[in-house]
Amino acid sequence: MMCLTIFTLFLFIQSQIVILDFDEFVRSSLDFSHEIKHAELNHDITKNSEALAFGSMLPRISANFNYTKIDKAIGADLSVPSLPVFSALNPAEIIGFTPPVDTYLNFTKEDFKTASITLVQPIFWGGKIYRNYRIQSLIRESASEYTAITYQNTVMQCVISYAGYHKAKGLLYSALSYEQAMAAHLRDVENLYNNGVLIENDLQKTRIYHENALLSVQASENALKLAQMNICRLSGLDMSTDITFSDSLPELFVPELDPGTFVEYGLANRKELSIAELNLSVAEERKGISLMRFVPDVTLFATLRANNPDFELEDEWETGWMMGIDLNYTLFEGFGRIAQISASSSSQAQARENILAAREMIELEIRTGVLDLELAFRRLQTTKEKYQTSLEYLELSELRFVNGMITNSELLDAYLLRSEAEADLISAKADLAVNYAKLKASLGLLDQSNVFSDFTEVNN
Repeated sequence: MMCLTIFTLFLFIQSQIVILDFDEFVRSSLDFSHEIKHAELNHDITKNSEALAFGSMLPRISANFNYTKIDKAIGADLSVPSLPVFSALNPAEIIGFTPPVDTYLNFTKEDFKTASITLVQPIFWGGKIYRNYRIQSLIRESASEYTAITYQNTVMQCVISYAGYHKAKGLLYSALSYEQAMAAHLRDVENLYNNGVLIENDLQKTRIYHENALLSVQASENALKLAQMNICRLSGLDMSTDITFSDSLPELFVPELDPGTFVEYGLANRKELSIAELNLSVAEERKGISLMRFVPDVTLFATLRANNPDFELEDEWETGWMMGIDLNYTLFEGFGRIAQISASSSSQAQARENILAAREMIELEIRTGVLDLELAFRRLQTTKEKYQTSLEYLELSELRFVNGMITNSELLDAYLLRSEAEADLISAKADLAVNYAKLKASLGLLDQSNVFSDFTEVNN
């Protein structure tokens, strides 16, 4: 009872305590996660890139207006003297004279205004523009899949932190209990030593066990503080905040698992494999672009223009239009097109290998997860039996020590055995929860709503 009181005071008599349950912790972590926000922003970037690529297939219309003012219009003085006018008779005779001309001829005006609107529409580029749009669409899909992976990874981090907190809290409780037992036993040993029943070696050995128990308490306190700081980090709380959970690790049951069924489900649902397949599609589109570089690009253009002053330098707008087709083809570029085709072929082959590697790694991860979960469940059953046995053994050892049937060293071993068995049981519960969630993550199945639910999705 004293151990429980000390442990309760340690947790709750503090300046500020935030009480959470697991669902609240996961929701808070998903809202706060920098990794999720980064993934979502990256998805927004890819969406805009996709929209930009789609716009490349549409007509591009541009407008231009220019106003120019000069300090003096460009012109020239024109001076023509009086010239004789001859008759049509033969021989010709002078019949008069032209009047002299003395004037200024303008070539420009002081103000120029030009305006134009131009339309450019790709007609045939060998599918390069559309393929680029497809690439951006596939990249956007990959970003969406990666965001889902980031959500799942964040939930997994929450499970690990949650299990780690309960493990640290349980180990602290166990360490405090063991230390109190050692302290009480040390007092008994001191009395027996003073009465000449035990020798100094028994007293010193008991003190060493008690000192080790005190060190275990301090180590457990530090572990609990670190677990709390990690939970605060994930959920966006200040790391100095004292937190506790209102719920505990669930009691999980692991039925017989069929690795083949799990592998089949995981290969159909893992986002990593989906991303690898999307990357292969991107490589195929890029190879198509490389091949089409041997095809000319055909573009339609049309321009409507207006000038003020007009051609005769009158203050009026003069309009005109121009339309044509532009055909562009590079005859030679240093074997760059052939090199690009070769590189894109290698990238395509590499993407296929990545798919095969991803399938192998996913299958290995799932089969390993099944084995680890079965082992963790078996370990929990074993540690429960071991802990119960250690309690009975300690009770019997205490009785036999009082009756002088065993030595002090044997009783100390019984105390240590009970403490180790309890620590193993606490760790086994936490490990089972973590391995349970890890197997769900390996199946692409883990989200905040089904962390500790059974595996009915796989069987269905």
